[in-house]
Amino acid sequence: MQKNLNVSKYRNGDLISTGLDNIQWNITEQGSYAIYGNDIQMEQLYGKLYNWFVVSDMRGVCPLGWKVPDENDWNKLVTSLDPIADTLCITCDQSSIAGAMIKTNQSGSWINGSIGNNGSGFTSLPAGSRNYYGLFSVEGEDGYWWSQDQDSTNKAWFRAQYFSSNIFERRSEFKQHGFSIRCLKE
Repeated sequence: MQKNLNVSKYRNGDLISTGLDNIQWNITEQGSYAIYGNDIQMEQLYGKLYNWFVVSDMRGVCPLGWKVPDENDWNKLVTSLDPIADTLCITCDQSSIAGAMIKTNQSGSWINGSIGNNGSGFTSLPAGSRNYYGLFSVEGEDGYWWSQDQDSTNKAWFRAQYFSSNIFERRSEFKQHGFSIRCLKE
């Protein structure tokens, strides 16, 4: 998809939990989403921020025939744009070449920062995050997208981009973080 996911229900129609305060967000192990600063304009621009438990829920968050990308899918995207990208690293900067082709070319999308050429059509946007403690941060500055793969019992993999460069990174973080989701056609 060329936009961040913005759904409030699983594929089967069940509602995804929302409205959690900071303490509830920190301790939940159920799928939940938040809207950056509870601002409807942010939701329309960036989509919702989901914890990883939404990604792993068997009810599915992506439309039928679509899925949340796994590590192999993310690496295929990166190497299709930059054949010498580092996809063997554990936690790393994978590629600035691929990053520029993933990052939107819309002026003003990234606060005080670089824009890419969006040669891939991915159109990454800086939706920011809701961290482990329930606090919102870096809207307009950074973008994060979940992978369906876990790093450990408590953490899962994601991809990141920052306002200051076109680097596309592979990282892991606590599953309670709220990041964007992109769906990939199966």
